[in-house]
Amino acid sequence: MKKLSVLFVLILLLAVGGMAHAVDIASGERELQKTVLEQMKEVYPDAEFIDLSLEEYEALIEERVEEQTAQSEIGTFAAAPPVTGVSIVRVRSGNGVESVGNKTRTSPVRGQVIIETIVDGYGSDTHYFGGFPIRKTDPNFTFSVQGIDYNGDRIIDAFRHEVSFNSDTQIGWGSSRQYKLEARSHNSPFNTMSDSITIVHE
Repeated sequence: MKKLSVLFVLILLLAVGGMAHAVDIASGERELQKTVLEQMKEVYPDAEFIDLSLEEYEALIEERVEEQTAQSEIGTFAAAPPVTGVSIVRVRSGNGVESVGNKTRTSPVRGQVIIETIVDGYGSDTHYFGGFPIRKTDPNFTFSVQGIDYNGDRIIDAFRHEVSFNSDTQIGWGSSRQYKLEARSHNSPFNTMSDSITIVHE
């Protein structure tokens, strides 16, 4: 039950500023992260973000899956937790930063867009745009990921994903596209969870 509430708390903590206009999204990212982490520490004093390259992320997932496979041969499962929550928490663009926790559509965006999501637990993540899966090698999209350690034990409990793209070319003026993140647990009960939002271009 505690783990189910963790994602909810994170969503509340990440909802800083509503639609706050920003001239330079990239330069404001670290300040936003710092604010979120400070507020998170009020609930989880030892919480930390752990920077990961995509290669490190994929290696970590593979390692946990291999642990699970080895353990399952003797009738038990490794400690990698299943996915308990997937949420799109924030969308940033040239028009500012918008918290989108319970929304189905964004306010109008323009320019470079960054979609921020949280996956609680370990699962395979598939990103969709306009109904089609996005390959991590697609040059039109940039992916990044951070681990979230809730209790300071250096074991990653959740993942913070970001997907970035140019909305002027990938959506176009007066149009919209749906973004969806789907995660399937690598561990029992092998469930699938997802969240989606329609990105509206001005």
